[in-house]
Amino acid sequence: MKTPYSESFNVSFQHQFGGGFVFEQAYVDRLARHLLQQVDLAEPVDYVDPLGGGDYFAAAKILSKAVDAAPFGTFNGASQKVNNSVPAIPYFEHVFPSWKNTDYAGESATQAIFNNAWSPTRYYGGETLALAILDAFPVIYGYGSASQSTFWTDQFSSLYALSTMGNSSYNALQFTLRHPATHGLTVDFGYTFSKSLDLGSETERGNVFTNADDGYVDFGIQNTWNPKLNKAVSDFDTHSLFTADWIYAFPVGRGRAWLSDGNRITDAFIGGWQWAGLSRVTSGLPFTLLSQGYPTNYENPGWGIATQPIQTKKTFLGGVPYVMNPATVASINSGVFTGQGPIRYPYAGEAGERNYFRGDGYFDIDSSLTKSWNLTERAQLKFAAEAYNITNSNRFDVSPAGLNPQLTGSALGAYSSTLSTYRRMQFGLRMDF
Repeated sequence: MKTPYSESFNVSFQHQFGGGFVFEQAYVDRLARHLLQQVDLAEPVDYVDPLGGGDYFAAAKILSKAVDAAPFGTFNGASQKVNNSVPAIPYFEHVFPSWKNTDYAGESATQAIFNNAWSPTRYYGGETLALAILDAFPVIYGYGSASQSTFWTDQFSSLYALSTMGNSSYNALQFTLRHPATHGLTVDFGYTFSKSLDLGSETERGNVFTNADDGYVDFGIQNTWNPKLNKAVSDFDTHSLFTADWIYAFPVGRGRAWLSDGNRITDAFIGGWQWAGLSRVTSGLPFTLLSQGYPTNYENPGWGIATQPIQTKKTFLGGVPYVMNPATVASINSGVFTGQGPIRYPYAGEAGERNYFRGDGYFDIDSSLTKSWNLTERAQLKFAAEAYNITNSNRFDVSPAGLNPQLTGSALGAYSSTLSTYRRMQFGLRMDF
């Protein structure tokens, strides 16, 4: 088995301006290959009809589109999409001939499959559940006839294992403006424009179940036969990152520019103060909308696919923050069942769009004010006042642990946790001796 390896390429330039400022520019290109990735070894295959009806994924897409276009009705006492005149699809006629005449004489296999298997599961269970009804255990559902499975293994509906198919890349332009310590002031300003891509960002030590503990779930390889469908920006991708840090020793007190000849009592109050801070601001972090159907993989739900531009803008409704306008959420949920909305469910063979949307980014400013007193040659007393998130700003968490990503759910797009805590302040005295 190949071992993971990485390649990196870095180029940097430096230029010094007047006033002590130093400008640095760097380009970073990093590539890692053969990373461990969760892949389903028992995923149903894209079986090709030997009679010339094409492959399963293509035929399933036609049938799923027909379900989206059909109206809701009542079939066998259940409310679902109904179409008793759906055109016969050669693939289903050839591969599942035993489904003919299931409900009435003259019924095609396609019509029987549409109403009994595909329509009831398209939005809640997905094409893999319909395929299981057709191929793996039709007798349990009372349809068709038992036969050797064409699409599944004999023992598993899903069997995940680690594979070294994973890879990731990171490219960035980094700019830094630095002011070395002069007149008591040290300042750094940084900006990074970057893009990180991978097939999955979950931790390698976990699996499709335990990675939920890290806030990321349902991001295993969706299509074992086409893993590149997973490729997208990483969960932690930030297009823009601004940073700043500073330390300023106030030029007041004994040995300083102002009041340098003050007595020890005066210096004890006004001398030796230092102000420091750190700030970090990022562009929006990516997130994925999850379907309630499993179109390609029996274990992982597919990801929603945008069919038109969708604006994500933080909105509050009844005190609850949403990643997008509730009216947009309503149009998304209703449009899923027609295939004409701004988001559609993926079809068999598709993965959907991973990390297609952007929500809140990170914003934080921390600061401290300190002062020291030299009590003796070996003893020093230090006072510190520290504040975290001093602007008390809220930025919300877009991971599945903090954002409801479930399509057709009433709480779609609702935030439940923040990226940073509320403002905190602490004061302390420390003696070193």
